Amino acid sequence: MTQSYSNAATNSNQKAVSNQKDTAQTSTCYLTVCTRIDGKPAGKTYTLANGEVTKEVAGHSGRYTALRHRVASLSELSTLLASLTPAQTLIYGHCVECGDLPYQILPDKTLRERLNVGKRQLGVHHINGKTTIGRFKENFTSGGLLFVDRDRQPSMPAQLETASDDDFFAQLERLVPGISSAERLAYSSSSSRVLLPDGLPAFNGTPSRHYWLRLATDIDQDSIRLALTVAAGAADLMFTATDKHGKKRLNRTVLDLSVYSTEREIFDSPPAVNAPLQCAKGDYQISNLGGAASSSNRRGGCHSIPCQTHQDHDHPQRRR
Repeated sequence: MTQSYSNAATNSNQKAVSNQKDTAQTSTCYLTVCTRIDGKPAGKTYTLANGEVTKEVAGHSGRYTALRHRVASLSELSTLLASLTPAQTLIYGHCVECGDLPYQILPDKTLRERLNVGKRQLGVHHINGKTTIGRFKENFTSGGLLFVDRDRQPSMPAQLETASDDDFFAQLERLVPGISSAERLAYSSSSSRVLLPDGLPAFNGTPSRHYWLRLATDIDQDSIRLALTVAAGAADLMFTATDKHGKKRLNRTVLDLSVYSTEREIFDSPPAVNAPLQCAKGDYQISNLGGAASSSNRRGGCHSIPCQTHQDHDHPQRRR
């Protein structure tokens, strides 16, 4: 099985590399900031009751006010992340047709009802004077960023567990050769920012982390997901987990592959907490300033995912 994965990885990478010469180089990257129209938290809300921390997501209408943001460096991205509120979330891609003006995003059913049609409606619509789209993959374009969600699961084999950022990226070298030396932004996950009344973290264990890197060549997210899936199999970084009902067996790896879709919501905003819980300030760390991903010829690696560097030596490595 490992051999078949390796061959598939090589073929996939060769195809992707051959297409790169026709793709424009990424200079400015794009993300979409979405704000819930009803003002409720976009992500999870944490509550302390009877000595136990519980979490829930407010009933979600799926309706957002959206605005595209441009970021020219990871330092600018960190400033954007720090400005988010609990009612906001990110979308990995951006809607080219909507441009830089605010617009609204509606779920499929609501959009069809507003337009009085029976089928899914792609593209831009104007409803009551507002530019409107559905949150469909086809409506969004990749924004030139690579998001890495360090996915810790109880069923992960002990040999795949890593303690530090550097250890984790050394492991990712088996998927994307050179990625450990590329410039990256590490940012606190929402759950790691939840504090008990005494100021200690609400959740034990190594905190989850999110990472952002810039792509030297913009690649569609479906290709990234496929390349990483194949490379993870070739590198023996896949394992089997079960769903929350304990019935369906699922293939998993050390990072969350489900995020690689342009319409995907990324919850990097602060969590909503009910007193006496507290929310810590998010902190970020930019590593490998000006570092470049190497052009390794290691067999099975995702050479189709080139990470970009940015000579931005004026900003500090760590801010809070």
